[in-house]
Amino acid sequence: MDEKTIACGELRGFLEAFARFNDKTNHVYSFNFFTLPHAESVAESVKAWFGGNEIEVTATAVEDWQAIVRGLFGRWLFQFQDLRSDHLADPRRSFSLSDDSGRNAILDWLIATLDKAVRPTMVWSIAVVTTWFYECAWDDLVFDSPEERFLLHLGVSD
Repeated sequence: MDEKTIACGELRGFLEAFARFNDKTNHVYSFNFFTLPHAESVAESVKAWFGGNEIEVTATAVEDWQAIVRGLFGRWLFQFQDLRSDHLADPRRSFSLSDDSGRNAILDWLIATLDKAVRPTMVWSIAVVTTWFYECAWDDLVFDSPEERFLLHLGVSD
């Protein structure tokens, strides 16, 4: 198995685990990394992934993808520590994720793993408008690589 395939699997497993850490009894998180269907444009790939044309897709090029993705991961993955809502407590700050250096190490690993998995040539921020319910809140990015196109989805629904 090649490095890219292993990195995709590690990324998918990691995202699934962190989605479950963040789940509450009344809403669930979805952190996913999908391979998109081949199409001429990013918008057409996203539409095909959704399975129809009842969707409006806007793709905006992302300049500094590593900084943008790092910020999104930092916002979404650590919701379980957000003191403004129900959260997991670490009163003695014993866990590495309770410290900035521990969270930064995770973010460094994620960016490196994503880079190995995709080797992106272009990254797009995706806005979708559907005729059906998608998520309560989300961020979607599409990564173009020399061989494939991927969708990184970070979202929450009740």
